[in-house]
Amino acid sequence: MRYTRFITLLVLIFFCLYATLSVSAQDNDTRPSNHTELIFNELKLNNQAVLAYDTLGNLWSYDFDSGVFIPARINDELRPEIVIEPVTTRCTEERKVKPYEKGSVLVKYDEYVNGDIIAYGRVTVKGWVKGNVQSINQSVVVTESGQVDGYVKAPEIDIKEGGRVLGKQYITSTFGIPVKSFPYGFLVVIICVTAFFVIMGFLVVQLMPRQLDNFRECMCGHRVKTYLLGFLLVILIPVITLLVAITIVGLVVVVFVPLLYIVAIAFGVISFGQTIGDVFSKKVWGAKKSTLFSVFTGIFAFMLPWFLTSLLFNDASPVQHGFGIFFLVVSIGLSTYPVFSGVGAAFLTRWGFRKYVSFADRMAMEPFQAPAPPPIPKEPPVIAPSMLKPEKPDSETSSGKGPLSSEE
Repeated sequence: MRYTRFITLLVLIFFCLYATLSVSAQDNDTRPSNHTELIFNELKLNNQAVLAYDTLGNLWSYDFDSGVFIPARINDELRPEIVIEPVTTRCTEERKVKPYEKGSVLVKYDEYVNGDIIAYGRVTVKGWVKGNVQSINQSVVVTESGQVDGYVKAPEIDIKEGGRVLGKQYITSTFGIPVKSFPYGFLVVIICVTAFFVIMGFLVVQLMPRQLDNFRECMCGHRVKTYLLGFLLVILIPVITLLVAITIVGLVVVVFVPLLYIVAIAFGVISFGQTIGDVFSKKVWGAKKSTLFSVFTGIFAFMLPWFLTSLLFNDASPVQHGFGIFFLVVSIGLSTYPVFSGVGAAFLTRWGFRKYVSFADRMAMEPFQAPAPPPIPKEPPVIAPSMLKPEKPDSETSSGKGPLSSEE
């Protein structure tokens, strides 16, 4: 319980620090909606007048008699001397916009954007946008000379007199999810991958428990060997596929090569998740839980950095982008072990159907046996002539103490 409280305290401190930095970054990037000073950010000169746009998108014209800028509208109508040309003839300069802008976007008087605009900050349209416009956390301003062919989405929308929006207008809340946001699609991918590992974990635990034990024992007992072997096999995927496909039978079998790799990676993640779940159960409850519970807990713990990456890795703010990069590096580093070790363990255990025993373990299990002596030759030994004794004569045998004959 002591370690659990410590980890909980660290998580709370981390999120408090993250929230503080996010708010401070937002306050630095956000400008107040009402300015006490008149600030122009664009000047335009045409044959009729000198035009200027302030930071709020209002149009001003220069009065040569008084020598100051005055509002270009009188009773919600443009001054007679000010004529705004149509966007089809005026907007000749193309403005390149990123798929997801982290700051503000300004489309100038003579510019056009051939596509959609999605930005975290304010979007000011003085030219022509041939698509949709969306601001995540600020406003969209369409000035007197601006035109948007699609819809407009923002927490605040300001369409000036003369500005045109051909599509619909949607008022959204702040911190909304953008239409083409990378994190949204990435989050869907992470959810699908997690669901795949959960389903595979359930099937493996219920149908192949012995294969899972062989996989886990091989990965835990031979970490370096399985990791390096799996790394080598992953790099050699094109070579292995080519070697399999050079035969007639291989042309049929080659389609199963990616499937075998996917199964090996799934077994590696499930085995790694079971190990994490067992450790977590011991730390929290003091005893191991069921295998299925350990597998599910480990899989969710393994995928947690990827979930955080999908939520933080975007261009919403520099702080969130930095945290997203950090969790992306952590996620990739953690994922290499179950991926490579799973492929290596699959090769050593024949996808879990054989318990792997290394050569050193096999030698340690077999007792030491002394070498057997050479076989005894079957031929009689050779005797030297000097070793032979002389035979006694027959007379001595018959007259002496020799054995009696049959007649005696």
